Amino acid sequence: MITDPFALLAYLVAIIAALFWLSDLPALRRVFHFVPPVLWILLIPTLSTTFGLIPVESPVYDWLQNRVLVAALVLLLLATNLRAILRLGRPALTMMLTASGSIAVSAIIVFAAVRFWLPPDAWKSIAALMGVWTGGYGNMVAVSTSVDASAAMLTNAIITDTIVGYGWMSLLITLAPAQDAIDRHLKADRSILDDINRRLGEVEAKLTRPTTITDVAIMMGIAIGIAYLASRAGQALPQISGIISAFTWSVIIASAVAIVLSLTRLGNLGFAGATPVGTFLLYMAYAAIGARANMSDVGSAPLFLFAGVLILLLHATVMLLTARWLKIPIFAAVVASQANVGGMATAPIVAAIYQRSLAGVAVLLVPLGLAYGTFVALAVGAVCRLIAGAG
Repeated sequence: MITDPFALLAYLVAIIAALFWLSDLPALRRVFHFVPPVLWILLIPTLSTTFGLIPVESPVYDWLQNRVLVAALVLLLLATNLRAILRLGRPALTMMLTASGSIAVSAIIVFAAVRFWLPPDAWKSIAALMGVWTGGYGNMVAVSTSVDASAAMLTNAIITDTIVGYGWMSLLITLAPAQDAIDRHLKADRSILDDINRRLGEVEAKLTRPTTITDVAIMMGIAIGIAYLASRAGQALPQISGIISAFTWSVIIASAVAIVLSLTRLGNLGFAGATPVGTFLLYMAYAAIGARANMSDVGSAPLFLFAGVLILLLHATVMLLTARWLKIPIFAAVVASQANVGGMATAPIVAAIYQRSLAGVAVLLVPLGLAYGTFVALAVGAVCRLIAGAG
């Protein structure tokens, strides 16, 4: 097993490098078109953990998810055209609220259907799962504490989130190449999205320049510096009822600073390679996320896994119907869904894969879930408790 931190980091980076090298080979381009490299960046570390090649926990993973991820978001947001993103405000907000509501209602429906095969206190596991799927892990901690969930029930929620939740992310990533076809099927009004991409394309064509060592030095100095200062500030700020953690504060602070800087001349770093550099750093964090998912745990909670799959299937149905009814592009639906199910750690990754310049949409949506996720989850738990008692 690879346990040395530097060797483990080298292994994860080597996976990313090898996958993108293979994706450029003419013989494999079609394969990677349908199953993009980023999906394998999740799957290969997961399989490595499952078969004992790498550990399920390591300080390297913490560093990548809590430090490198924030630095990546800084670079992506620095290259973000905030004025363009705000044009997506209403569709994105509509789909975010629809995503949260559909997940909550679906959880109640699924629990009512399968409760006879679940333990008596299974409603506590559903409540905890709703905490993480409408807000984040901080919300889950708050909810599980509030309902006094046992270690077993909390473990069921974590396993379901890990396997089903990241499986959902993988599915969304796999569908990215088909987004234009999906939008045609939904008869989506892509005028705003196309206008944003057209404007950004014109600006990029005019201002894009070769990346220099000075550019890279400034990028990394800004990204790492802001990530560090945001981390220290996040540790100094109080957690809010277990909903907002030090990491959450660091993301919020770093994102706010990066957005402000994007309105200055530093925003021009986006035309000198800030987006691909930031995206690569995101992929490093993504590999760490995959390494923490152990497929050998699937058999320990099959009914909860089944329930999780049903919840997301119902959620997907509602999201697609809503997007078709309101003619909203699938990009907004996908980002809103992942903002709920995956939170800050993964939503920007999915957003960047669908629309490279609009990862900031996810960063602006996720705090909504952090704000109301605990209350939604507690409401779902209360309803499921009544259903369990009636049964």
